[in-house]
Amino acid sequence: MQSNTSHSVLHYQFILWPDYGIPQSTATFLSFLRNVQPSGILTSTDGLGPAVVHCSAGIGRSGTFCLVDAALVLIERGASLADLNLRQLLLEMRSYREYMIQTPDQLRFAYLSVIDSLKTKEVGETGDPACASNS
Repeated sequence: MQSNTSHSVLHYQFILWPDYGIPQSTATFLSFLRNVQPSGILTSTDGLGPAVVHCSAGIGRSGTFCLVDAALVLIERGASLADLNLRQLLLEMRSYREYMIQTPDQLRFAYLSVIDSLKTKEVGETGDPACASNS
């Protein structure tokens, strides 16, 4: 069906993540996530979405990305680290997409990414000039 409407597509690709594996560092992954988040596509309610997050199977790397993003959004909205239960959040997300996160390393990487993101934020908030460019 033809129409005179157009749609914009924002495409982000993280190429430093091997299938069934994990990135070499949380820093590169968090940098990528911090570049995607300001686009608003992951939290949009004003017609920008829906966001599509996908790797080859749509469960391992995609699941890790979505779990970390969801955890960081919950923390940003006021959840404390003590209240955040990544395992329970993953199980809830698996009710929508089975087998999200395929390997123990991917789950460990998700935990480390959340922790490292909070560490970076804490250091950046103290005014450390070495970390000012990380946020």
